Amino acid sequence: MRVKKIQFFNILMIPFLLVFLTGCPSESPEIVPRSIDYFQDMDLMGNPTAELAFKPLDIEIEDIKLGGETRKAVRFPRQGEIFVKIPMVEEGSVFTCAIGCKMETYGNPDCWFNFSRQLPSLVVTELETVWVRESIVSSWYYVEINLEEYVGLEIMLTIEPNIKSPSLLTYLANPRYKIPETMEPKRTIMICIDTLRADKVGAYGAGSILTPNLDNFAQDSVRYANCETASPWTFPSCAATVTGLYPGQIGADSVTEMLREEETTIAEVFFDAGYRTASIVNNTYVSANVGMFQGYEYMSHVPQNPAGGQVDLALEWIDRHFNEDIFLYIHLFDPHVPYAPPEPFLSTYRKGYGQFETEFDMPNEVRAGEVILTDGEKDQLRGLYDGEVAYSDAELGRFINELKSLGIYEDTAIIIFSDHGEEFWEHGAFEHGHAVYEEVTHVPLMMKLPGIPPGIFETRMSLIDVMPTCLAWAGLPVPERVVGLDLFAEHDDLDTRLMFIEDCIHATERRACVQGDWKQIVYFGESREPELYNLASDPEELSNRFLTRMDLGESLMRQLLMYSAQTSVGFHARMYNFEGYGTPEKYQLVATVTGGEFSDIINASNGVVIAEALESDLIVVQVEFGATGYISLDFNVTPEDATITFTAEYIDEPSKDFDWYLGASDESIVGTGLSVTMVDERISMSYPTARLTNSHGVYLWSIPPSLMDEIETMITPEERASLDALGYLH
Repeated sequence: MRVKKIQFFNILMIPFLLVFLTGCPSESPEIVPRSIDYFQDMDLMGNPTAELAFKPLDIEIEDIKLGGETRKAVRFPRQGEIFVKIPMVEEGSVFTCAIGCKMETYGNPDCWFNFSRQLPSLVVTELETVWVRESIVSSWYYVEINLEEYVGLEIMLTIEPNIKSPSLLTYLANPRYKIPETMEPKRTIMICIDTLRADKVGAYGAGSILTPNLDNFAQDSVRYANCETASPWTFPSCAATVTGLYPGQIGADSVTEMLREEETTIAEVFFDAGYRTASIVNNTYVSANVGMFQGYEYMSHVPQNPAGGQVDLALEWIDRHFNEDIFLYIHLFDPHVPYAPPEPFLSTYRKGYGQFETEFDMPNEVRAGEVILTDGEKDQLRGLYDGEVAYSDAELGRFINELKSLGIYEDTAIIIFSDHGEEFWEHGAFEHGHAVYEEVTHVPLMMKLPGIPPGIFETRMSLIDVMPTCLAWAGLPVPERVVGLDLFAEHDDLDTRLMFIEDCIHATERRACVQGDWKQIVYFGESREPELYNLASDPEELSNRFLTRMDLGESLMRQLLMYSAQTSVGFHARMYNFEGYGTPEKYQLVATVTGGEFSDIINASNGVVIAEALESDLIVVQVEFGATGYISLDFNVTPEDATITFTAEYIDEPSKDFDWYLGASDESIVGTGLSVTMVDERISMSYPTARLTNSHGVYLWSIPPSLMDEIETMITPEERASLDALGYLH
């Protein structure tokens, strides 16, 4: 995610504009770009001076969320306007942007934005006035200005907010000058259908017809018959899909819940190539809240917005950018809990009997054993889920039909996938995020890429392959660090490559690796036998072959352990406050090290950072956040047996104590400080169960001793030397 700054000078510029303003001839013809993104070309935006140049704006480009929409924006200076230079208007060109405002405190929210063009005679031509009344404060208003009457001229646009209250903040977002494309615009659309099991799709062998539109789309696509997700829940799975790297390699997991800014997403590559980029999401775990705005100009985030609403928003955005190169990500949430399909899908797929006739939204209670479902109620849940799948498919069909009616379906690249599946007691449990069995990890993936003939890709592959395959097809550079594969290129070891599945949010850590037809599952922090399955002969994973094929199982487990050791964050601390709601308050988390030093320090806090010191022997983070906020720290320490001392403080009430939780333990230690080492046996990398109870406190965990013990006994001397060189063993 890039942050740019420019300087602003509020000057009396009118006397100096006579020579510079609209209509001045150019001494030599310019090569005019097909479009101008003014946040990329800042020298064409600012305040003009007598020297025929711009004074830049002393304003930071920010990710501003108004209502359910996030955009790249700058705040208007107080009592100031912003000027935009367009070098030589071409026929059919337009200027587009979005304007918005929000109240800092109380006051009159009414304002208006003037868009005007000024002539050398100082006569102002009003182009458009946008009134913002109280009803649309804290929302974005899209503006498109036709420049047809100024063809052949260099012009200067003025954008000036007029506000009635000093507490009203005004913003300009995504300013662009667009010239109609002489060639057919290039379009790429990624669609994730959340929680869709592969075996619910007809093209993947579903017994009932739930997905006729997906099945038809499969006929136009390359269908990947054996695609594995990188994680059994949304955030790490989608983060891996858009970066081409496994969750552990990018630190995107249930511990951090944040995609690091230094990672490169597929949207960033498309944006850098000049594409308009947008994300229409309804799940927090693919939103700006978790760092997933990287590369996008625009994001609509309406939590749990039904598929029909998502399709409407996507079509509206496509209509605005119809004649431009676009990259669009759409997320459909409906198959995810809560299950509440609309009619006629509710009646069509209703089954079973019990208390869940029309909807189900009690996953936490079922997971905790507080609600015990009858067989009839389990059938009800299956029917509700099927209805949600069918509804999502119907809306997907409407979206595809709209693309066809616009005449752009054939030439548009469309990738449809699911982030993970859903378990319905096949292995004794329900929902997802707790297991790495195929009902959760085998996902549908179809890619319709113009120029690539339809077909079926049988070789096992991973969602991390989507990014490099799509970028290579589009002729765009694949980031050097990506480990996913371009599946249309030649690979000698495609049938024997090792693929990883990791990070459980609702259980102690379980990981899997897949190589060819074999799948190895390892349980960390549990006294549970490893599991080895042959997916070709036993796709339902009913016959554990670990004891009969121990040579293969131990080989796969050793490779999984090596991967886990090399990608595990050394230590994690997270501070929560779930007590009370209201005004954000200030908190501080401090870590000091004795007999060692910190490295690889990451702060992924979700509040407003007031103070921060990230040094080799001291970490201090002060953050202001509300009742559900947190401070989050990841770091390594060398040597691993160095002592780390933590203190946590509620700055507004320093005498208040926090509960301290070690790893997944429910045991609480009350106090203002705690000293631990990374090899403390009380600490594991498991997700703390206390976190799920919305407790107030600080949670600590690190590489689990069980993993370290297994590494010691299973790896070869050469592998040990490799890990030691990486700083994982001492």
